[in-house]
Amino acid sequence: MKAPFLRLLWPIIAVGAALALACSCDSGKSDHPSKKTTPAKPVSTPATEPPITLDLTQVLTKADAEAILGKGVSAPVVKTTAGKVVACTYTAKDLSEISMFVRVTSTPSKARLLFETANKHSKTLAKMRLNPVANLGDAAYWAGGDLNQLNVLKGRYWIIFSAQSVGDRAQKLTKLAAAKALPRLP
Repeated sequence: MKAPFLRLLWPIIAVGAALALACSCDSGKSDHPSKKTTPAKPVSTPATEPPITLDLTQVLTKADAEAILGKGVSAPVVKTTAGKVVACTYTAKDLSEISMFVRVTSTPSKARLLFETANKHSKTLAKMRLNPVANLGDAAYWAGGDLNQLNVLKGRYWIIFSAQSVGDRAQKLTKLAAAKALPRLP
């Protein structure tokens, strides 16, 4: 069950590490990710960045994940990292998954900078051309290839949706997840 999640997570970690260096984002003390099924409590972060108070289980619900994947899923695995990134993953018995990762910033311009930097790094990591996606948030693109993730900019959020599937099916699943989750972001 952990192997598919980790396989999806490594490209996101790589993009995140590159962003941390590119943006000189000092996250302060890092929290160790832990398995949670309840909303994360706000975590102290530098004064320039707000603590995460999002409950992603209410933004992308278990019922949403089941409808998107077309099968039952386990309880969500929610992880908060460095008080700035929260992730929520739903996994079915056949190990298909749908995940949502959210990076919260204090302003839309900071989120746009992260999104644009990620776009540049995603081109290299995906090993293929990125495809713009219309009508999702303020801007969005599909990074297929080795990434298979949908990146969305919405206000002060940079959101990544990923699905454990192949090719066009993964893109379709992530678009469905985005359509359900984005309107619920504050």
